[in-house]
Amino acid sequence: MKVIISIFVLLSCYFTVNAQRPDMHANFWLFGSNAGMEFPNGDNPGVSTLNNMNTEKASMTYTDAEGNLVLYSNGSRVWNGNGNTVPGAENLITAFDPSYPGLIVPIPETENQFYVFSVDDFSGNNNPGTVVFPIFYSLIDLNANNGEGQKVGDTKMLLGESSYGLTTVKHCNNVDYWLVLHSGEGNRFYTYLITKDGIQFDEPVESQVGIPFSGSSLGLQQEIVASEDGSKIAVTKPVNPEFGFLEIFSFDNATGEVIRSITTQKALSKIKGVAFSPDGKLIYVTIYLNQRSVDGGLANDYELLQFRTSHAPSYRRLITSKSYIGQSQTGLGDFLVEPGSFGNLKLGPNGKVYLAHIDDGFLSVIHNPNGEGDASNFSYRNFSLNGKIGKAQLPNTVSASYKIPEAELVFTADSLACNPTLKVEVNNTDNTSLKYQWIKDGVPLDGVNSETLKIKETGEYEVQVIDGCQEVLSNSKKILVELLVEAPAMDEVFTYCQGAEISELEATGVNLKWYDNASLSNIISNNKTLQPNIDANREGLLSFYVTNTISGCESYPAKFDINIQKKEKIEFLNESLNPCFDFSTEVSLPLKNEPSTNINWFFNENFVTNAMTFSANSYGTYMAQIGEGACFSSDTIEVREGCFRLFLPTAFTPNGDGINETLDLIANGDFTFDYQIIDRKGTIMEAQSEQEYPGKPIQLWDGYYNGIPAPIGVYQYFLNARFDDEGGTTIKNQNGKINLLR
Repeated sequence: MKVIISIFVLLSCYFTVNAQRPDMHANFWLFGSNAGMEFPNGDNPGVSTLNNMNTEKASMTYTDAEGNLVLYSNGSRVWNGNGNTVPGAENLITAFDPSYPGLIVPIPETENQFYVFSVDDFSGNNNPGTVVFPIFYSLIDLNANNGEGQKVGDTKMLLGESSYGLTTVKHCNNVDYWLVLHSGEGNRFYTYLITKDGIQFDEPVESQVGIPFSGSSLGLQQEIVASEDGSKIAVTKPVNPEFGFLEIFSFDNATGEVIRSITTQKALSKIKGVAFSPDGKLIYVTIYLNQRSVDGGLANDYELLQFRTSHAPSYRRLITSKSYIGQSQTGLGDFLVEPGSFGNLKLGPNGKVYLAHIDDGFLSVIHNPNGEGDASNFSYRNFSLNGKIGKAQLPNTVSASYKIPEAELVFTADSLACNPTLKVEVNNTDNTSLKYQWIKDGVPLDGVNSETLKIKETGEYEVQVIDGCQEVLSNSKKILVELLVEAPAMDEVFTYCQGAEISELEATGVNLKWYDNASLSNIISNNKTLQPNIDANREGLLSFYVTNTISGCESYPAKFDINIQKKEKIEFLNESLNPCFDFSTEVSLPLKNEPSTNINWFFNENFVTNAMTFSANSYGTYMAQIGEGACFSSDTIEVREGCFRLFLPTAFTPNGDGINETLDLIANGDFTFDYQIIDRKGTIMEAQSEQEYPGKPIQLWDGYYNGIPAPIGVYQYFLNARFDDEGGTTIKNQNGKINLLR
């Protein structure tokens, strides 16, 4: 005995397994009073001096795939990577220094064309009960003016009444973007697809889900953020309703649909910021807790909290809490200035979460945001802005590209080279969203959708891995396996009827092992035969497996299925039916008991259909069959003509030659009748009343009158027939002329 395993690998035709370059679209963060950070190659940041912008709140930046600063903005003015204002982009909206950040989004597959989305809090509705602001968009073309750029066309409104939070989620094709907005009131999401053809203005995906927005947020930012893998989005609504809440949703990055709410945290009051952990399993929230009196003034308390993004059990961890003493401003009453107090949060390209501090030259850092509780490793005011001053918000950036899934086909064996198993190992993706198509000798294998495949026979194998966008992810690696340890039998299915005796199962070979489970973990016998221990009155399918072991190598199992079918009897409610198809097109064939499976129907011994019920439309013999073998059952029913028909000839010849000697009534069915035959003078030649039709032709007149042959001529007859059926009594009157000939 020998086992030969031959492996050869084709060159990759789609993806490679080389180290992937980090996404660089958030390489620069420019914000606050000329503050800036740069994350070289996605590593820990240094200070950037490229920021010519001075903003109290809103900022947004965009970096190209090479890590070069391309555009940045406060929502009203746009600067290019050279630090110059883009011509035409000096005042995009009414607000000079907007309070809420927008986004800079590249138009996919185009060079140097961008949308700048701005929240205009100057022209919105700022009533305490309703706080909604419009979101505008402007088009910037950096090909113009020798690379300095140019605003193209007018700034236009995208959504008039928004909650002024917005984010992007990369489409699952890793090229296009979804722009996600929320209505200012209610619970409606608007998701716009941005492709190489621009933003799909007229066809947003609308999802109505979650807690409805209402009431004031007291000027605090209502945020929408997305997890790095694009599977979740989080929404914050400070103050009102629910005393401020955080809600996390599942997101379909193939369709743009916000699918369902996963978890909600209420009573968070004045929410300042929110950020996902890199793995999307945790989320961080900064909140303003309360105000209290202290010696010399007032103090405001803040907390940094950590929650899980999954369902129950409930989880809440305090990462840190800080208090800041403020001072009243002259002429501003109790307006409190709190240098250093908590602002918003942002996940960096280096996998760390940064916390902004108002009017402060430092940021705090969560070094290990995937860690729960203290394992998150929070450092207070750990990153210096090198003399520059940050404000309440860190910049908004476009969502990063997904890491390209890498798939590698690997070979394993249960014992040396025995029972070879092929497995696909996929990185950078959620395996639960993948589908697998295994192929043997160029033919797809049906019913196999798993990351592993146990080899059953010699062949050339490959696998395709498909994600939610139907992208083929795997390298096309083929493995040729020659397996010479054969299974001890062929797969078979044995069908029995309930109550029948179950026969022994038999296999050939040496060192046999019988199992009662597909995982081959429970040996039930080592004999050549197996008497299944089965209750013969049960119903359903049971499987047994047998392997052959030679020199320590156990073969692939042969499978024996024992299918015990329910024993049922089929029987028609009637032995026969007598419909009349003159008046209806079909009649149902009722059964005494309805079987649990479809029935094979036959007409005059010819198969017609397989169905639960059947209706006849022709006269003849019908048969119903169910089951097979010992469970076989059948019954027949005759469908005969039941139409009420009467027939009298137009002439008869009582001349003694034995042909047509009498006037006979021919009919079908059982009925009672009266009749008269008269001549032209009205003389009654023959008459009878209450005659029972015998089911065969019956004589009405022999052509004689008072024992004397009646004259040749034309006679008149009158016939009244009464037919009783389930619908009552049917009366049929018929009259006509008869020729008497001799």
